[in-house]
Amino acid sequence: MKLTNQKRLKTASAFMLVACIIITGVRVPMAAADIVTSTQLAEQTQISEQRDRVNSLLARTDVMAQLSQLGVNPTDLKQRVDVLTDQEVRELQQRIDELPAGGSILGVAIGLIVIFLLLDMAGATDVFPDV
Repeated sequence: MKLTNQKRLKTASAFMLVACIIITGVRVPMAAADIVTSTQLAEQTQISEQRDRVNSLLARTDVMAQLSQLGVNPTDLKQRVDVLTDQEVRELQQRIDELPAGGSILGVAIGLIVIFLLLDMAGATDVFPDV
């Protein structure tokens, strides 16, 4: 039995359509979304604000001068703060908040040095190349 050109075209088109649907269906991954609670969102916002406060403190000229005297390169400070984990940012911000108003900035500088030293020993940064 001979198929006419029109039937061959319909058959070929049907096979191509089925092939396209199968290929498209296989290549599209399923999207997954998790529910974000308001607590998680608040924590992320709080950490972001704490990082900003630490960066603004480090941008002060007196802090930069003190850290330079201690051997920390002021141009790398923002990058190093961004490398800190959320827990380290919380601890650093807590230490900053505990300082008396108008008190010595030396405590913050020493705290930063300790944190940078720990990060350097862990291999996360290269603050002190000789350590």
